[in-house]
Amino acid sequence: YWMSENLRFEPDSGNYWAYNNNEADILTDGYLYDWETANNVCPDGWHLASQAEWTELATKLGGFNVAGGKMKTSGTLDWNSPNQDATNSSGFSALPSGIYDGYDMFDGRGNLTYFWSSEVSLNIYWLSCNYGLLGETYFDLGFESASVRCVKD
Repeated sequence: YWMSENLRFEPDSGNYWAYNNNEADILTDGYLYDWETANNVCPDGWHLASQAEWTELATKLGGFNVAGGKMKTSGTLDWNSPNQDATNSSGFSALPSGIYDGYDMFDGRGNLTYFWSSEVSLNIYWLSCNYGLLGETYFDLGFESASVRCVKD
């Protein structure tokens, strides 16, 4: 079981931000956490998803080439056009929450969303308004901050 919203837990320590430091956006978009903090913010009974869990999710949704569309909220109220292949048929309800680059710059809101995994070598999964795929990549663990979705233990 996956959380259907981005985590918005405010920990006692660690690094996390509201997009553009706008506290009003936390309710819908949650916080953007650095990787170290992301690995410690899921509530008891939940954990940060592993690469294997992201792969299992993508496989259940038909593969990485189509999973992103099934995870994104539909329409262009939140996502910028064209919001390619978005149906949210999975109920994941991904919103385009953007990213914090670690240098006082926020980017991508409306176009992209990034989610941490617990893996060092492949730690980011992303969705874009321009594609229906679920992408995989790597971020510099010392700088960028992304959204968190927790998985039930």
